Amino acid sequence: MLPIAIIEPWPLEQLAGLIAGVSAQGAPGFYLPNKPDISSKPEENKEESQLDKFWHTASPNARRLAKLLAAAPRIRLPIIRLIRAAMLKDATHVHEAEFLLSGLLEVTHEPDNGIYPDRVDYDFISGVREELLDSLSVIDARKVLEKVSLYVEDHLGEASGFAAVLANPTGDIDSVQIGELSESFATIATSVLKRLGGRYAKAINSLTLKETNGKQIRYNEKFPAKSTNRCLNPISSDEILKLKQILNSVNISNAQARNIYYQLSYKPELLGTYQNQKEFTSLLDFLAKKSHTPPDKAPLLEFLERCNFLITNTNVQQELNNWKYQVAKHLGIELNAIIAKINKTPPQTTTTTNPVLLIKIEPHLLDEESFNVSAWLFNQHENYYVLGRYECYTLKALEELIPKILAMAAAKLALSEIKKLFIEIILPLQLFDWNINNIPIKIGVTKRPLGSFYPLAIRSWERIYQDDYEFPRVLLYEKWEKAVLQINHQSVYQVSEKPVPENIFVLEDSEKLVFEDLEESLVFVARKPITGGEFKDMMGYVLSAGIPFALWTLQDQEITSAIMHSIIGEKRPEEWPKILMQYRKQEYKNKSKQIYLNINMLWDHIKWLPPDVDYSILTPL
Repeated sequence: MLPIAIIEPWPLEQLAGLIAGVSAQGAPGFYLPNKPDISSKPEENKEESQLDKFWHTASPNARRLAKLLAAAPRIRLPIIRLIRAAMLKDATHVHEAEFLLSGLLEVTHEPDNGIYPDRVDYDFISGVREELLDSLSVIDARKVLEKVSLYVEDHLGEASGFAAVLANPTGDIDSVQIGELSESFATIATSVLKRLGGRYAKAINSLTLKETNGKQIRYNEKFPAKSTNRCLNPISSDEILKLKQILNSVNISNAQARNIYYQLSYKPELLGTYQNQKEFTSLLDFLAKKSHTPPDKAPLLEFLERCNFLITNTNVQQELNNWKYQVAKHLGIELNAIIAKINKTPPQTTTTTNPVLLIKIEPHLLDEESFNVSAWLFNQHENYYVLGRYECYTLKALEELIPKILAMAAAKLALSEIKKLFIEIILPLQLFDWNINNIPIKIGVTKRPLGSFYPLAIRSWERIYQDDYEFPRVLLYEKWEKAVLQINHQSVYQVSEKPVPENIFVLEDSEKLVFEDLEESLVFVARKPITGGEFKDMMGYVLSAGIPFALWTLQDQEITSAIMHSIIGEKRPEEWPKILMQYRKQEYKNKSKQIYLNINMLWDHIKWLPPDVDYSILTPL
C-alpha cells in the first residue's frame, strides 16, 4: 500500500501524521499488488473504475471542478481556467492539474501537434460525463453552460445566440438566430438542457438536426446560420494602429471609458491583463478581438459610437468617421443599425442609488466556534471593491472586525454616500441568534449600535452556497418575485388585522412548527424568543420553505401586531430594512427601552448575489 496526498495543507498534514505515527487517522493510498492481476475487470468497466479512483483520491476542489465541467459543451484549457476562476473561489491551478491528470479526459482535437496547448480540445471518456452530471445541481449546470456558450461565441465564433436562448428560454426563440454548432457542442448542450427540463424544453425544440457535408449541425430552421458572417479577429492590427493614431490627442479618462464600456449591448466581461494600462486604449485592443457579426453586432464600433460626445475636435471626428465607415464596410456591419440601437437604449449610470457593504461570514472548516469573513463594497454598476478576507475569527473577534471593515468602506465613499450605505450580512444558520444590531461602532467621539445608523439585512449563507438548498433557492426566487413585484402591500401586509393574512405566518410560543405550515407563506414572524435547538430547527424550516423575509426577537419580549405592522405593514418589502433602522435610531436617540434593536430581520435578496457566486459581476476596482 502506497500512501498518497495532494499538495494542500490538510492532506499533507494527514500524511505527515501517519508517517510520524502521531495521528490515529488514516490517509488515502494505492494498493500495489506483487503480481499483475490477470483477472482484471472487463474493459467495459474501465471508465467506472477510473472515475472511482479519481473520486477517492482527488481533492474536493478537483472533484467539484470535474462536476462543473461535465456541463461544459467544449473543454479547453482557457475554459477550465474560466470555470475554476468564476465558480470555485478557493481552487487554484493545482486543482486544474489534478483534473487534467485524472485519467477522465481524452484528447479529441490537437491542432499543430499540440504546439498551442490552449487550442487542444478534450472530452470525458465514455460514460463519465453522464455520471458527473447526475450529481451536479441544476443551477450550476445552467451557469456553466451559459459561461462556456459566451466564451465559445466570443472567442471561437461558434454558437452565436445560444447564450441568449439560455438567458430567456421561454422568450421569443424564433426571433433569435442561433449560429452554427459543432456536433459535439450540440449533443452535449442538448443533453444538459434536457436535464434542466421545464422551461428549457422549448430551447431544445428550437434546435434541429441537418446533414451538412456528412456532419450534423444544429440550428434554428427559420434563421440558418451563415458562417461567413463571423470573424474571430475581424479588425487587423494595422487598422487598430491607425485608429490609435487618430485618437492619440483625445483625452478620455478611465472612469469615462469604463462607464461607456458598461453601456454596450455586448455583454461586458473581465478585462484581464488590459486593466493595468490606460483603459480607453486597452478597451480598443480588447474589443477589437471580439467577434463582429452583421448587421449590428460590433463591440468596437458600438464603443466608438458611444464615445462620440467626448470627441470635440472636428478633424478627429471626421477621420474617425472615415475609419469606422471603412471597417464597417469590410465587416458587413451597418453603422446606422448600431446608431439606432444606441438611440433606443437610454444612457446608464455607473453609480448605484445606494452603496452596499456586503459581508459574508461562514464557518471555518468544521470548527463551529470559528468563522471566515469576506467583504465587498459595491459602489459602481456591477463593480465592487474587495475589502479583504479574514480567517478563523471567534464571535468576539468578529464584533471587533466588523467596525474595521465598515471604516474601510467609509474611506472609499463620499460623505453623501456614507449616509446612504446599506449593509447586508450573510450569516450561517448557527449565527441567526447573534444580535448584530448592537455591535458598537464609532461615530466621531461617540459609539452607537450598528443597527441604529445603517439599514441592516441578514441573508442566509446556506441558501446561497450549500448544494442541499437547491430546491429552497427555487422557492426563494418565486416567493421573492411574488412578494416584491406582484403583491399590493396594502391588502397583504396589514398585519394589524385579525386574523393575520395567510401570506404571513406568525409563530406563537406554544406552536410546533412543521414545513407544511410555511408552504404558502412569504413572511415569517416568531412572536417570542426561542432558543437552543428549537430555534435552529425553526429557522431551518423557514430557509427550506424559501421564505425571503422573517422577523424574530432576541430578548424576552414579544413582537406584537403593532410592532409587526410598524415594520412590514406600511411600505413595500424593499423598504423594510430602512424602516427598521429608523425605529432603532429613534429608540437610541430617545434612550427608550430597546425593542427594535433586539429584532433581527432576514431579508434574503436573491436577485443579486455575492461576487463569488454571481459570475456576471465584473472585475474589482
